[in-house]
Amino acid sequence: MPVQRSKDSDGPYYQWGESGKKYHYTAGDAGSRRRAREKAKKQGQAAHAAGYDGSPPGRGGPSPRGSRRRRDLGRLGPVLPRLGEGRHADERPGDGVGPPPARPGVEGEAGHGGE
Repeated sequence: MPVQRSKDSDGPYYQWGESGKKYHYTAGDAGSRRRAREKAKKQGQAAHAAGYDGSPPGRGGPSPRGSRRRRDLGRLGPVLPRLGEGRHADERPGDGVGPPPARPGVEGEAGHGGE
């Protein structure tokens, strides 16, 4: 998308594409205008670096960031426990069935110590 120049009730501005941030500048000030244009141009460069390819989201190309994360989580789905299932934070590693395994040499745990 190209950098566009326009104006609104706040004054003249540059904007990358149709929905990017508006970078206002002072009319008649060449330096202010140049800085606003550069900022809009950098916004476009950042969007392309993040994966923007010009196609609308869901229409062929990758959308910036969000879809990549969902795809990666989808691959991990079988590995990650489902909510409400599996071990709790206070349980020790084990098969997930029954009480956590006792540690050898620790007094007071089932099967070990002074019985």
